[in-house]
Amino acid sequence: MPDLITIGALFGAQNLSDGQSYDTTVASVYVGGTVNVTNGSTLNLDPVAAVGVATTVNVSEGGTLNYDPVAGITAANTFNIGSGGTLSLGEDVTASALDNINFTSPSDGPGGTLVIPESVLSANVVSSIDGFGVSDSLQIANPNGAIASGDYNTETGELVFYDAEGEQVSTLQLGLDGDVNADNFSISVNSDGSLSVVACYLRGTRIATDHGEVAIEDIRIGDRVATVSGAFRTVKWIGRRGYSSTYAAKNPEVQPVLFTRGSIAENVPVRDLYVSPQHAMFIDGVLVDAELLVNGKSIRRIETDEAVEYFNLEFETHDVILAEGAPSESFLNRDCRDMFQNAAEYEALYPNEAPCEPVFYARRVADGHALAAIRERLDARAGLVGAVPAASGVLEGAVDRADWSRVAGWAHDRANPGRPVELEVLVDNRVVARVMANRYRADLQKAGFGDGRCGFDIELPEALSPRSHHSIEIRRAADAQPLRGAPLLLEAVPELANSGSLLNAVFSEIGGADPTQLDRMLRLVMEGLDRVVQAKTRDEGQGHARQTRFHARGEAVRLPAADKAA
Repeated sequence: MPDLITIGALFGAQNLSDGQSYDTTVASVYVGGTVNVTNGSTLNLDPVAAVGVATTVNVSEGGTLNYDPVAGITAANTFNIGSGGTLSLGEDVTASALDNINFTSPSDGPGGTLVIPESVLSANVVSSIDGFGVSDSLQIANPNGAIASGDYNTETGELVFYDAEGEQVSTLQLGLDGDVNADNFSISVNSDGSLSVVACYLRGTRIATDHGEVAIEDIRIGDRVATVSGAFRTVKWIGRRGYSSTYAAKNPEVQPVLFTRGSIAENVPVRDLYVSPQHAMFIDGVLVDAELLVNGKSIRRIETDEAVEYFNLEFETHDVILAEGAPSESFLNRDCRDMFQNAAEYEALYPNEAPCEPVFYARRVADGHALAAIRERLDARAGLVGAVPAASGVLEGAVDRADWSRVAGWAHDRANPGRPVELEVLVDNRVVARVMANRYRADLQKAGFGDGRCGFDIELPEALSPRSHHSIEIRRAADAQPLRGAPLLLEAVPELANSGSLLNAVFSEIGGADPTQLDRMLRLVMEGLDRVVQAKTRDEGQGHARQTRFHARGEAVRLPAADKAA
């Protein structure tokens, strides 16, 4: 343990940079002087009794300053929080009069972090915080839940905090550096009740509007935005969600995906475009989540330790806008509005709006041939497609589920881990469909099968009769190599043998069925209901894909009659 340190002008500047933890001397008096805390070192400025005036502490580069003077009298001290530095204020700061807390991080590097207990905010003893930038973070300990939300008042330059009833409970004067857009603060409540405050945004992402391209942070409700169809739509709402630099660095699922210039088509996008991983792009007539298109070259995940904020524009119906010239979806509420920190704003604007079923602008694909074709084309643009044999390795995989209407499982070729396996589905020794094994499954990724995108879940083109026995086989299309366990025998349901009605069999003769048969009968009923919903959708003339409450539908490629008979 290092020796206790004494601070003061007479002792000269002290540099704590050896990665160890230091305490100040008990009952110390420190007047003037400078301490630099860096390189993972920690300074606990917490004497039992202290008198401190005009002392400067610089904390950066992984350094931490814990400031908690018990019965202390301090004033006119300066605390500078640089890149990667943390200043944590303790409960006993309420007995102090702190001056001059400054964020000094450059805008293009890691930010600093200031931790403040809610009691310190309520005591209103922090008199000045300046230089808060786009990469900096303010963490507010809130153990009793006194604060439920907050906002930045651009007129007064204050962070204003509210309780659960919307009553103001405290404020904090916060000066901003020149790079921060004061309208784009993100104040989010974490799972432990603490609050994170970040001032972060997508810098300059340009959206086509009726008066030219406009940076997304400058678009407002009521503005008219150009869509891929050429029509202009009025912005109904703008969702914002932000993540602190600490959270973003540890959670790849919130880190942005970069589409480099021309990665989708010639001059599409016209400039580099950053979107969230689950944000869909409109390509070749379908919607595809950005994370499904990452190829490591022209389309990449950006690992960042900086704060991130995402914007999303909403219209009366789902649509496709032009972001940096690239067709990109608008927001569609699928019971997910609460992921935005300003969700309450929507409720205030539209308190009497009746709920409605979400309808996509176009079909959304997460696997299958459509996704494989898009990936192959984009990879070719990036120069990534070479002369790779269609099948050169041992086929791994299995059928996990098979019933009268669906088959699901996984397939993987270790010799070509980045290339999805195309499979043929055989029913009673006849090829009825083909499917690409490129559906993402976390369990497969964890088990070491590439990036986990080797699952499949296919709806058979025609449902099988549960009154008959059937043989189902899945094999690689290139060389007819079967998946493990083939063929799979699907037994008939005895309860249906003498029944003219499926529902009658399920509801009247259910007592004689064993658990396995009951499970299959339930699946069949659910599949039938799903088909009814889809048929009704088509009859109503809605050409857009819809979600149903039963399951996410797979993609089957129907074969010509001649191929079926082969």
